[in-house]
Amino acid sequence: YREAVLLARGMVELAVEVGSLQDQARATMGLSLYALPDDPHQTYTVAIESAEISRRAGMRGHEETNMLNAAETGISLGLWNESRQILADLSTHFLRLQGESWSKCLSAMLLALTGDAEAAKAMIEGHSELGDAESVANLTTMLHSQAMVQYASGDFEGAYEIAARAVALDPMGINSAVAIALQARAAIWLK
Repeated sequence: YREAVLLARGMVELAVEVGSLQDQARATMGLSLYALPDDPHQTYTVAIESAEISRRAGMRGHEETNMLNAAETGISLGLWNESRQILADLSTHFLRLQGESWSKCLSAMLLALTGDAEAAKAMIEGHSELGDAESVANLTTMLHSQAMVQYASGDFEGAYEIAARAVALDPMGINSAVAIALQARAAIWLK
């Protein structure tokens, strides 16, 4: 990942130099994703920056994805108020079906982490479209959300098993770092 971060930074610099907002949007999105395993704070900050660049470039899908990435990373960082605000802002815009399902998964994580496990479980069960998608990244996002809801509910075995499924589906994928971290936290509680 470190090499990918270095290359992504170079892509950002090149896109800025060329002056293309679309290239800047793609490059900053890549940088935010590649930085996640080693620097989630950078991921959060760059995802928000990339969303703004995407908005200015007219790339609504990239804007939405970056905002959802920022909210998800913010939840993991404990930036719950900021993540709530991002999700609230997104709800006033058109969300694609996968964006809406992803938003509901993140809202369920926030509910569970702030003490409303039953509402979180009901919310996440009602939005399985993300897991039905053909994208492995979407499926592992949903699994990470489900695992976090189980973890916050005190079901450490369930959290461990669901996080393990996410890792097994895509061990080097974009969601593997957060799934592995959650799996490790659940394992600690099981011992």
